[in-house]
Amino acid sequence: MDRSQRNVIEIEKIMLSILGKDGFKKKKKHMLIRLCGECIQHISILETKIKGKDEVYISIAIGFSYEKLNKCISFIRGENYDSRWATSNINMTTLINNGETYGFYVNEFTNLSEVALDIAECIQNFAYQFWEKCNNMQKYKTMLINKDDEVCMSTYTLKRPEWNLLALSLLLNDNSYDRIMCEYKKELIKNKSIFEGIEERISQFKEMEKHNG
Repeated sequence: MDRSQRNVIEIEKIMLSILGKDGFKKKKKHMLIRLCGECIQHISILETKIKGKDEVYISIAIGFSYEKLNKCISFIRGENYDSRWATSNINMTTLINNGETYGFYVNEFTNLSEVALDIAECIQNFAYQFWEKCNNMQKYKTMLINKDDEVCMSTYTLKRPEWNLLALSLLLNDNSYDRIMCEYKKELIKNKSIFEGIEERISQFKEMEKHNG
């Protein structure tokens, strides 16, 4: 590990000292999380080594996970559940949306405290508002139905809004399943191999929920 990489670890420590007051804890290297009910909110420090230099570039991604929701999506898609999946993931550049890329080059001359403070304040000013919109499954579903740009965008690299909505309709049991299946069927059937057999899997899931409830 070179000096610049050690500096990133130091930045992480300073961030944790600030955001720890809001309930964040270190989960693993370069990842902080906090629990808000069933919602796991997470911050990732993304590190890229600059070739030929004792320097790294860091950027920040934030997101959240609902384990129960992710397991439901996996089941109705006929896939194995992967605990590494996140429900939502989005980078700070997209959240800030000021036309500039948000990130830092870190080397021996970097003021680590300034960088850590800037990141922590940016998270508090932008990420906290984002999480507030989705800190329970009902609010998350409402944001997807209303096609909130940030929330929908944060699902596109994962399981997309339509699969989240379908699973949420089952978990919340709010009589919206038929409407959502009808409205999003064109998107859902794009992958025919996954869509095949979905009605049977959904029936199985509903039965399991009855027994678990």
